[in-house]
Amino acid sequence: FFRFNFGAFFCFLRFDFLALFARLIRGFCSPSRPGAHMAVATSDVERLLERFRTGVLVPPKSFSHPSVPNVLPSTYDLLDLCHAIMSLCGLRPPTATEDHLQLRNRILAAAGFAAPEEVERLVFVIIDGFGMASILRYLPASSFLRSHVATQLRSLFPATTTNVIPMFDTGVPAAVHGLLAWDIFDPDTIPPSVVTCFECPLPVFQRIRPPAEAVTPFKGLIDPAQAEVWIHTPYGSSPYTQWAAQGIPADHIRAIPMRDLEQSLRDVLQVASEQSQGSRPRRVPKQIHFVYTDQVDHTLHMHGALSPEALLLTQKVDTVLSSFIRTLQTFPRAGRTLFVATADHGHVHVTPSVHAASTPASLAPFRAVPRAGENRFLLFQVPPEAFAVFEAAFRKAFGSHFLLLTLEEVDQLRLLGRDLLPEWSRAHLGTHLAIATGHSEVLTPMYVGEHGGLSPDEMFVPLIVCSTSGAP
Repeated sequence: FFRFNFGAFFCFLRFDFLALFARLIRGFCSPSRPGAHMAVATSDVERLLERFRTGVLVPPKSFSHPSVPNVLPSTYDLLDLCHAIMSLCGLRPPTATEDHLQLRNRILAAAGFAAPEEVERLVFVIIDGFGMASILRYLPASSFLRSHVATQLRSLFPATTTNVIPMFDTGVPAAVHGLLAWDIFDPDTIPPSVVTCFECPLPVFQRIRPPAEAVTPFKGLIDPAQAEVWIHTPYGSSPYTQWAAQGIPADHIRAIPMRDLEQSLRDVLQVASEQSQGSRPRRVPKQIHFVYTDQVDHTLHMHGALSPEALLLTQKVDTVLSSFIRTLQTFPRAGRTLFVATADHGHVHVTPSVHAASTPASLAPFRAVPRAGENRFLLFQVPPEAFAVFEAAFRKAFGSHFLLLTLEEVDQLRLLGRDLLPEWSRAHLGTHLAIATGHSEVLTPMYVGEHGGLSPDEMFVPLIVCSTSGAP
């Protein structure tokens, strides 16, 4: 979970300049100043709703507004999948709806199982950045992946690893866990400073400090008398992974090479092989493997979703997963294995010279405003007395590229989850959130491939399901 530090790159000048900015804004907004009444902000909510109506942007499943029916071919989202996986592990999901049971049963049926008890080995793979668009764009209908797509899922908003992975570790959405981006605000400093979530020396939830009962890592809660849990990730030694893996034996947290899906799955095969040969006896009925790989996300960031590299890697993922299933078929009781794979988000291809919204001159008026988030959605911490002028100035500079919402509007639209934001989460999200208006806008060019917004390519991800008994 380490990545280029967006906070260090984008972090704007803090204490003295913020104070100066606030003083300037107060003076500008003073009733005695001619024209002060002109700085009246308007809401971008209707512009967002219109993009939802036309399909330019995809509403999260949690979204709610009377004028926009939230009906899409993608019935389920990644939170439903997380709860379905928890159910397969014998756990009761927090804040779940009946949708997760429907999805769980659909997964079992697609793999040829009648009940969760029939599954002896569950392999759950998260392929970072591997959106549905890559599969549809580059693979024929006869390919392994396309023939095993059980359904299309919606990601969560924002469509980022830092949002989705904590959800898969805790079973709660961003509205509860509060980790929207690599950079969030630390309200304990005055003015609030920007911190990079997964690079702080303490586990990130020690900064956000939600109640323990609200955000609890669930993998360690799986009954060790019923199932043994294995985690395969390049970030096994990171503070965050150590927090998320509480209760799991240290030798079950397998450190795998970065950006190598094939080696990640080979590690699963090694554990399964050792058990089938008796060198690592299995003493419980079920074995559960959680696998995370960042190979696709890295490649698409560097080369873009429309690049030759994206085509070649998508074909490789298809080959690697098919080979993994065929190899697993040769193991004893292989037919009892359920394989489930998905992604945390997809990618959009960005041409910086065309789609970058900012220039040094356009950013200059905002340098005193602390900013966090990522390149297709942005968090701002604005002094209350500066709201109107900030909103007017931002929309004038970037309104054709970004929609600007207050945190209250985000909350009322339920963009981050079905429930209202709790205080511990609100404190880290600032006062305003900006969302890219379409497919490929970014504030400042960083990568060829980007994500975090609400476009279809970012929001739709595959649900790939098969069992070793019916694999090709």
